[in-house]
Amino acid sequence: QVHSVVEEMDGLDDVESSMLYYNQAVILYHLRQYTEAISVGEKLYQFIEPFEEKFAQAVCFLLVDLYLLTYQAEKALHLLAVLEKMISQGNNNSKNGKNESGNNTNKDSSNQKTESGALIEVAKSKIHQVRV
Repeated sequence: QVHSVVEEMDGLDDVESSMLYYNQAVILYHLRQYTEAISVGEKLYQFIEPFEEKFAQAVCFLLVDLYLLTYQAEKALHLLAVLEKMISQGNNNSKNGKNESGNNTNKDSSNQKTESGALIEVAKSKIHQVRV
C-alpha cells in the first residue's frame, strides 16, 4: 500500500513537491488504486496555474485516463476541453518566440502540439467507448 498525503497538500510550495505528488499519483495509477490517484491528481490540478505547460498537460492527461478508468466520462470531457485550450494558447504564445539558446521554437511547439493533439484524439475515442 502506498500512503497518500492528500490531506497534507494544502498548498504546493514549489515545483519539486508537485513533481513528487505527480509521481505518487502515477504509482497509485500503476497499482490500480485509481480513487487514491484521482485524489492526488485533483489536488495537483487545483494548483496547475504556475506549472510549466508540459507538466500541466501531463497532470491533465493522467487525470483523463483515471476518469476514464473509473467511468467518469463527463469529467474526462471537461479536462479534454481544458487541454485543448491549453495547447492552443501555448502554441499562440510561442509562435514567433525564440528559446534561451536563440533557436527557433516553432518546430518544437509544432511537434508538441501535434503530439498533444494525437493524445487528445485517443482520449476522445476512449470516451466514446466508455459512453457506448
